[in-house]
Amino acid sequence: MMYNTNPIDPSKELLGMKELLAWLLIESESTIYDWLNKESPRFKSDLMPPFKIGRGIRWYKEDICRFIESCAATPSIIEHIDRVEE
Repeated sequence: MMYNTNPIDPSKELLGMKELLAWLLIESESTIYDWLNKESPRFKSDLMPPFKIGRGIRWYKEDICRFIESCAATPSIIEHIDRVEE
C-alpha cells in the first residue's frame, strides 16, 4: 500500500481507521485496504492514500468528505444496469 508522503498540515483535521470506517459505514478494514490496493479490481483511485503516523494511518477529513461526495455523484451499478435494460 502506498502512503501519502507529503508533509502533514497540522491545521487540518485527521481521521483514523475507526473514524473512517464509521464515516463510510463500513465494518471491515480489509475493504479500505482493498480500495487502496492498485492491483485490486475494487481499487478506488479517488480515495487519497493515508499518512503513516507511528503504527497508525490517518486521512485528512476534507479528503474523505470529497471522496464521499464523489461516490454520491457516481451512479450505482444498479442504476447503470437499469438504464442499459431500457
